[in-house]
Amino acid sequence: MSNRKQCALVLTAIILKLTLWVTKYLSIFSLILLALNTGSGQSGVWYLMRGYDSDDESWGVAVDTVGYIYWATTEQPPGSSWHKIFIYKIDAEGHEVWRSSATGSDNNEMGFITVVKEPFVYVGGRIDSSGQNQNLLVRAFRMVADSLIQEWEYRWDLAGFYEEVDGICVRDSALYISGWASPQRLNQDIVIQQLDLNGRLGWSRVWGIGTGLEGANGHMAVDGQSIYIASHYGPLGRQGNALLIAFDQDNGTHRWSVTWGRPDSDDAFFGLEMSADSFLYVVGPSPMGGQSDIYLVKYTRSGTELWERRWGGPQYETGRAIAVDGDSIIYVAGYTTSYGAGLADIFLLKYSSDGTLLDFRVWGGPGDDQVHDLTIAGDYLFLTGATRSFGADSLDALLIKVNKRTLLFPDTIQGIGTEQNHFDQFYKLTATSPVFRTAQISFSIPKPAAVTVEVLNQEGRKIGTVVKKFLGAGSYTVRGLDLRPGVYFLKLKAGLICRVAKIVFQR
Repeated sequence: MSNRKQCALVLTAIILKLTLWVTKYLSIFSLILLALNTGSGQSGVWYLMRGYDSDDESWGVAVDTVGYIYWATTEQPPGSSWHKIFIYKIDAEGHEVWRSSATGSDNNEMGFITVVKEPFVYVGGRIDSSGQNQNLLVRAFRMVADSLIQEWEYRWDLAGFYEEVDGICVRDSALYISGWASPQRLNQDIVIQQLDLNGRLGWSRVWGIGTGLEGANGHMAVDGQSIYIASHYGPLGRQGNALLIAFDQDNGTHRWSVTWGRPDSDDAFFGLEMSADSFLYVVGPSPMGGQSDIYLVKYTRSGTELWERRWGGPQYETGRAIAVDGDSIIYVAGYTTSYGAGLADIFLLKYSSDGTLLDFRVWGGPGDDQVHDLTIAGDYLFLTGATRSFGADSLDALLIKVNKRTLLFPDTIQGIGTEQNHFDQFYKLTATSPVFRTAQISFSIPKPAAVTVEVLNQEGRKIGTVVKKFLGAGSYTVRGLDLRPGVYFLKLKAGLICRVAKIVFQR
């Protein structure tokens, strides 16, 4: 073989090795970028964050019939003095398909609700008309290929004070919106309006008691006859009550209203959904003496209460996110300071239509984590809110995809002091389903930690402690408590990590 041919073969081999090397490390680099972009993901679940070096958050998320997620955030871009509403189009794997640019004048904006009615995406919130006045805001976007194009913008100001949109519902050829209005600077009232699909006002109604704090919170429901809204009623403090109110769909006149609350507490309904069989589910906090529980209440469409359920611990729980899967399962989300890994952590509750707590999860990191809204699409839940645990040092907008059947959240990466980051999926908690009143509880931890294993009832209240000691890395099995037949939950806390498992004691 000639020297020229030998050189050619050697050169070809070198080029091939270089090509393989570049391909390998480009693939690794791409995986790293993907992990940074979508947070953590396994078994189809993931989380992602967006934001800058400012307090950014999200209050609205919706999904179209194809499976694309439309996520509205409020962010303050670098070099800007104002927060702006951004809309992201995300695919089912958590990849960003499209992002809007900042729009509007040089004033603060904030988005509170996102609704999809194809081929449109609607975003509602508020926009500052001056340094002291905030106006009600709705923007309509048309779906065009992989992007959105703004069709129109609607603003409304009652008296130069504070207005916002919290609920949007599209029915037939009308758009119904609900929110807050300020006839006077020191009080808030409910505002409901009907727009046509081009953003023109049909009618407007403001309802309140004059000196109290009313306001349409969270989502609204429309059934062809009435508009249903969740609210607070009366003055802030011990005289305040939660309010469920119905207005006539044709003209917005008041039809009926019912209040709910405990003595000496300031109760409010923050979220509302209607099931496929036309029952109303409302959710909100009931604070008293520095502590607050979350309540879920079921009503008929005439305002008759069917049942109420409480969930919470010794500290503070609140929430406004609620979604109903058909006519059978209700999901409630918010944040808690009683349980979890950090200052405030996200909770997700799963109820049956008769009010039985089927399952729950607590998820978060060492900082504050919150949920403001959730929606259902197929086998998954999409929760949106804000986090101080997983983004920059400031507050970042957060979107989480969760398995609705198993309540499987994505793994979180948590830093403990100066220790190296670790994956919390190595913390396990399981229990047998016993016939008798005791059970074998098994758990494992990957490193030494102060460990607590507690037993909770269906309301999330602690009824006993199984383990409370410092343990080394390893797997452990302990005997449970002597309990009556029923459904209970086990909570493992090891350092900043929290795990929850359900256990059923049979008769």
